[in-house]
Amino acid sequence: MSTEFSRPDDDQWDERPRTTASLLARGSGWFLSLVWLITIIGYGLWQFWQSSANLFERLLVFGGLSALALLFFSVVLDRIASARTDPYREVER
Repeated sequence: MSTEFSRPDDDQWDERPRTTASLLARGSGWFLSLVWLITIIGYGLWQFWQSSANLFERLLVFGGLSALALLFFSVVLDRIASARTDPYREVER
């Protein structure tokens, strides 16, 4: 009961980039990763659509992927909307 734990300094908890160059590098990295992912997925879907698979298989794959993409997009929109009004967004650990 009398054991005391040392608390780390507040600057050790901060996970944000510390410099402008680091912020730009991180943002650029995420942007390039997203562009790469969209390009790879788009190319793969285009190749699948051009393949000799029958129409039912193509519609099944594209319908399922479209449903997942719409669900993900709706979650992103909800997160963005709630981030604007989040009372704890300025609170740091």
